Amino acid sequence: MNGKILEPGQVNNFFIFPGMSFGAWSCGARSIPESFFMVAAEAVANGLDAHDIEVESVVPHPSRIRSIAEGVAKAVVLAAQEKGLATKTLGAGAAEVSEALAGLMWSPATETRQSLRRERNSTDFSGVSVCEKDMADH
Repeated sequence: MNGKILEPGQVNNFFIFPGMSFGAWSCGARSIPESFFMVAAEAVANGLDAHDIEVESVVPHPSRIRSIAEGVAKAVVLAAQEKGLATKTLGAGAAEVSEALAGLMWSPATETRQSLRRERNSTDFSGVSVCEKDMADH
């Protein structure tokens, strides 16, 4: 548009809900008040980088979904703790909460390594890819 590249984005389903649910689950939030959605939206906006601003995007680039979800989760946990809605305290401040969330967050690389280790230690799946093996388990 007018010589600029504009990148479309969708905030709620892509950026807000994954981080919202991860944060609420991680701290055992008793409820999710509407104010948490503003906290989440602010966390998404705070995740904009120089490229996002340059292309006038109001949301971060989709390739950064994981880091943005972590930021949203951190903001939700801190808000839940502040409002007394968290049944678990993950830390006294942002850094401690971030560290706790990093330990709780699923990692595809870790899962793949663990799956491969289990395969090597139990059944012989010679010639079967990890995906085929995973499908056989389900």
